[in-house]
Amino acid sequence: MLAPEPSFVMYRSLAEMNGLAYVGVDLDPTTLTLDVAAMCAAIATHNPALVFLASPNNPTGTLFDETQLRQVIEAAPGVVVLDEAYAAFAGVSHWRWVHDYPQLLVMQTLSKLGFAGLRIGYITGAPEWLAELEKVRLPYNVGVLPQIATRLMLEDRATLAGQIADLCVERERLTALLRTWPGVQVWDSATNFLLVRLPVDAVAVHAHMRTAGVLVKCVARQHPLLERCLRLTVSTPAENARCLAALAAGISAVSS
Repeated sequence: MLAPEPSFVMYRSLAEMNGLAYVGVDLDPTTLTLDVAAMCAAIATHNPALVFLASPNNPTGTLFDETQLRQVIEAAPGVVVLDEAYAAFAGVSHWRWVHDYPQLLVMQTLSKLGFAGLRIGYITGAPEWLAELEKVRLPYNVGVLPQIATRLMLEDRATLAGQIADLCVERERLTALLRTWPGVQVWDSATNFLLVRLPVDAVAVHAHMRTAGVLVKCVARQHPLLERCLRLTVSTPAENARCLAALAAGISAVSS
């Protein structure tokens, strides 16, 4: 299995738990987007049976360039899984690409839209691959109540679309605001979170924020490219204000 890194930690974890060799390929250290040359070189060297690509990516929030995605898909000798868990916040999906690439599977989920407890997701791909996945699917299907809840949610797409639009506006406001903070770096995000690099130790700031009752994700130790980084989920204006206040207090406390 091969995937760019840093990305969703479960790719590596699941490979290791199932006894599969895993190859991680670093993203571009400046933009945190795909390093296509490195990805294609690693694919040529390791000949992976499975390639995972998360776009938008977690925890960087970056949306990978379509041309670069196609280059990686076309270079891969085996199955490519495009994980689009955060696609709703990017306003773009590539599920139609399965008609161009028979080895491509595209995954999406409702978990990032406020329905994590339903455990509802789906895969789009060639019928032949879906038939193979059906052979190894766990015997317990999606429950009746989650199915009903999902149907009701999909019947009110206008409300859901409005919530997503509001969140994206708030995301851009927070990005612009944080970029005015001295020493703070924020990457462009196509998700419902922001990756923020602090001018001080992120682990210490994370602990300070936790003590203040504000929980964010510290990814500083996940990968060298994430040094001094926190992942901040975008929420309501009131909750975002509380998060920023705790973040500012944490930076101040660690700096002093």
